[in-house]
Amino acid sequence: MNKLRNLLYKAPAYLYTEIVLVIIMYLTLYPHPLPENDIKWWEHTDKVVHAIMFGVFNITCIYDYARKFKVATVDKETILKTSTISIAVGGSIEIVQTCMELGRSGDWADFDADIIGVILFALISNRILSFLVPRR
Repeated sequence: MNKLRNLLYKAPAYLYTEIVLVIIMYLTLYPHPLPENDIKWWEHTDKVVHAIMFGVFNITCIYDYARKFKVATVDKETILKTSTISIAVGGSIEIVQTCMELGRSGDWADFDADIIGVILFALISNRILSFLVPRR
């Protein structure tokens, strides 16, 4: 496990943030990002997915910051900054969905879910980092 942790830790700065952002943009901006299927979801599944996506985006930003500055934990100010960026990305995507004409529409309830996910993951970010950052 430590070898994997070390390998992941050595990737170029902010690589994981960029990868997660591209995935989120594809899933939220592309008209039909996933194939049709017969899975029966509950009514607000998309809100849970939004919360998880943006929570993971925030954690990825925090992890990449920790890797770049070689710290095992991050301070509250950094968590606040990454959370603000993550929330701004979520809001921007909803605005873009509203403006573009590709079959997507902005939904402020999705934005609310983005905010909830960012906050929940921010609250446990240093605990998650303790699993991701190699022990020295």
